[in-house]
Amino acid sequence: MVLQEPVKNFLMLTLIGKSTVIKEIFLQCLKNNEKVLVTAYSNAGCDNLSSIINLLECDINYTQFKKDSFLRIGNAARINEKSKIITLEERENRFFYKWCLNQIEKTIYCTEDKPLISEREGDLNSKLNVLREIFIEKSQVIFSTCISSGSFIMRKYMSNRKTFFDVVIIDEASQALEASCWIPILLGKKVIIVGDFNQIGPIVNTNNLKIIPTLFERIYFQYRDKISRMICVQFRMHKKIMEFPSKYFYKGKLIADESMAEKTIDSKFKMNAKLMKQTYNPDSQNLFKEPLILIDTGGEFKENKLATTKYNEGEAKIVEWFVGYLIKHGIKPKDIGIITPYTGQVSYLRDALDKNIDISTVDAFQGSEREIIIISFVRSNDHKKIGFLADKKRINVALTRPKKMLILICDTSTLNCNNFLNEMVNFYKNNSLILYSDIIYSKY
Repeated sequence: MVLQEPVKNFLMLTLIGKSTVIKEIFLQCLKNNEKVLVTAYSNAGCDNLSSIINLLECDINYTQFKKDSFLRIGNAARINEKSKIITLEERENRFFYKWCLNQIEKTIYCTEDKPLISEREGDLNSKLNVLREIFIEKSQVIFSTCISSGSFIMRKYMSNRKTFFDVVIIDEASQALEASCWIPILLGKKVIIVGDFNQIGPIVNTNNLKIIPTLFERIYFQYRDKISRMICVQFRMHKKIMEFPSKYFYKGKLIADESMAEKTIDSKFKMNAKLMKQTYNPDSQNLFKEPLILIDTGGEFKENKLATTKYNEGEAKIVEWFVGYLIKHGIKPKDIGIITPYTGQVSYLRDALDKNIDISTVDAFQGSEREIIIISFVRSNDHKKIGFLADKKRINVALTRPKKMLILICDTSTLNCNNFLNEMVNFYKNNSLILYSDIIYSKY
């Protein structure tokens, strides 16, 4: 399908900082009394968007709006606890209407008049649907996944009101299958598509896993600057963490907002001076002032095969050492994220570390962020095989998750066999604090 009127679509390309932009879009739409549908491909992405409400509550421009202006639609079992307060089900329960219906329904089932029971049950469901439509009508901003935006209650509301949303926002558009994007697109007068095709796209499970082009890419390459804008200012990470992804993937256009440009872990967590004297290499500067740390294993720890996946016990021990070091010096487990491309390494690390530390594959971590990110690359072999580490988009996702500190653990001699990874390794060798695998024999 070819879009005949591209001016109705505004495409934003973003690496980070989109929450700030979407927050501003919310405010503008609320002030203009516009009705907005906000969607994402996944429930996690939708929850991340609905969490922006917490940012809005801290904004003096938001004080005139109420939480009832927002509504989250979807399967309650798949919605994050923090987002449940604005769900359709929570709204129903708050008004006690659903509870009353349930009580009446129980009473009806005590009778033996089956036709009457069926009639009353249908009447109750109709009234509940009318109530749901009222909630949708009174909400200015509605959150849902792309698929849920085509749910029965949404279709019924749109059909009965014969109306469209003033603005439809689709986040994670670069991860979404094209068919799912068209569901919300057809509900709006104006569409804002948010994504980044330099990160992982959708994967279709066929006999051979296949990454397919998205609507996001198709529209961009068809219309380019006619409808697209790139968010150049990012609000997530230290400028040094941003530097390599910006240079390699975004033509050096990314700019770190001054609120984050110089922030390190040391600027947030005050270190105990006595403890710092006991750390590895006490004569060096404070490790917590370093936004980039590269730990080169030098081929000392070879990868191990486990069924269809891989793990690296030596790299895992380095991860354990660093996590112990961080926690001892006051870092909370929830502020640490560990990313590794292989599920075997994920399993190994989850068995060894605090359950409150998020340990996931690159794909699972997409869309998330942490104060500190540790990446274990796993691959180390004499044949210089790197597998899907050669996937640039996957590496880009991993490198752009941290806010204040990025720790890379790898065998540089194995990674250097690939041109992209060689360039990456050389950059971090020249711009990071370099440590070696013997760190695990040091006390903290």
